[in-house]
Amino acid sequence: MNNLKLEAQSKANKIRNRLGFGNEPIQDLFNLVEILELLLVKKPLDRESLSALYLNHKDNRLVLINTSKSLGHQYFSFAHELYHYFYDTNINSQICNTFKFKKQKAKNEILADYFAVHFLMPHNSVINFFDNIDKEIGLREVIKAMHYFKVSYQAMLIRMKVLGIIDDKKYRELKDEHLSSVLPKLGYELDLIRPTKITEIPKKYTEYLTENYEADKISFSTLKIYLEEVGKSLKDIDYDEEAEDVVEETSFDY
Repeated sequence: MNNLKLEAQSKANKIRNRLGFGNEPIQDLFNLVEILELLLVKKPLDRESLSALYLNHKDNRLVLINTSKSLGHQYFSFAHELYHYFYDTNINSQICNTFKFKKQKAKNEILADYFAVHFLMPHNSVINFFDNIDKEIGLREVIKAMHYFKVSYQAMLIRMKVLGIIDDKKYRELKDEHLSSVLPKLGYELDLIRPTKITEIPKKYTEYLTENYEADKISFSTLKIYLEEVGKSLKDIDYDEEAEDVVEETSFDY
């Protein structure tokens, strides 16, 4: 496991440097979709086990983010998907339940989770942040850090524990804090800890689905499933209900 963590850290640092972030926090992670020419779909989904979905074919990539999760979790999931974007070039699709680490069944999912940790909260950056705090670390400091790095409270707290910034006792003391009442008192919004529930579906999404169906890359039933996942129906692409066709699916063509 340690080898996987080191590999993920090395890969995350490499991509951060390539994108010009260095050790600085990333202020708006979703802005990377334009730089990387990713198609980003945001949609609240009623599947607890689905944080995000990654699709790739012929160097065209799509990421779907479940906005029923907190914004902090969404950022983590998007960083997780960036691992697939940069390093899993041979996969066509991946359904992801992120922030599971050792509980993940697939090696690339473990790597993607640890990649997200290092991509969002680089070792030196976190250490430097807390080195500049000249008092005992408590709830206020953790909250300040989570907003600085744009991550969830739990993600920040676990990162601090792993780096030795807080010990097990302090971690247990802080992990069950109810932030809904605390954040406003400290002048923070609740966005990082709450689901956004927003829906953003680029027109290209339905165009790609239609192209794939008409090219016999996906079956009629799969077309319906992908549409339903983002709250669309066949009527939205001017298709009528028809008997399911029998097509041997190949890859998802973008």
